Amino acid sequence: MKYQYPVEVINAALEKGISQGIFERPVGESALAEMLANLDAVLTEAMDLNRQLAERREEEGNKPVLVDDVESIPFRSDDLIFIEARDQPDQELRNRIARRQFTAQAFCIVGPSAEWARELIFIGHRVFELPKNYTLEQGSRLIKAHPSRVGTRWFEVRVGEPPIEFN
Repeated sequence: MKYQYPVEVINAALEKGISQGIFERPVGESALAEMLANLDAVLTEAMDLNRQLAERREEEGNKPVLVDDVESIPFRSDDLIFIEARDQPDQELRNRIARRQFTAQAFCIVGPSAEWARELIFIGHRVFELPKNYTLEQGSRLIKAHPSRVGTRWFEVRVGEPPIEFN
């Protein structure tokens, strides 16, 4: 009979089950073959489920953590930098964050995050996602886009402070 697992593994599982009182030792060759086939099927199913769960955990670990408000984030508000998804962060901003030009314990995306938020997670940043209608508190650190003649520039500002004026 063809098994998914080596016969030694299935026999070891059978012996362990017998020693723990889970199974009774099968009597006869046909009963032993049936028991080994059943154990092989159970082990195969369990390993498939384990693989699926591991893949799901890994996939969930590569997504921003969804939170309803800043109080749900385990860092002080001064340790957070907010980015509004509607500003459509570009590659320049992602590169500057990757080079750690903006220092924070975590980045908080206000609104639905896109694939670029996963990039931040992949390079080791903690990322949280807030609802798109979330209102930032006065004094919160925010990375904001500012159009210029040479393209969009990204600057850290404080919510409620006067806007940056360029020469």
